[in-house]
Amino acid sequence: MEEEILGVIERAESGRGRLYTLYMTSTRFVGINLGSPGMAYLAGGIVGAALSQRAAGKRAEQYRNVSLESQLRSDKKNFSIPYEAVNEVVLKPEGLSRATIRITGAGENIKLALPKKQGSFDLAQLALSDRLHGKLVVK
Repeated sequence: MEEEILGVIERAESGRGRLYTLYMTSTRFVGINLGSPGMAYLAGGIVGAALSQRAAGKRAEQYRNVSLESQLRSDKKNFSIPYEAVNEVVLKPEGLSRATIRITGAGENIKLALPKKQGSFDLAQLALSDRLHGKLVVK
């Protein structure tokens, strides 16, 4: 059976300010590093951050027609976590802060803030609910 992409969340942000495209496939999570807007913001204020966001968007567009395996090999900050290696996935809906997803397992502890884009939280919950067999916690 070929791996199927169930959902994609673009521009999820790590605690270190890196932007990721998070793929939820039929077998695993795949995170593709799009870069960090942080330094551009410091260097150029709001204009620098906007340019960095634009560059991240262009990188995401370039990756659309590239296999997940090729994307994974393109940067050491990319990650792949098979669902069978996941200990727990915690989804927290938007409240005072942005919605988040925390993935633990396979020696990884990854926390990403989901974009404020409407439906990111619901997409993640829907794509994962029947794949994680009791490992999904919604708070």
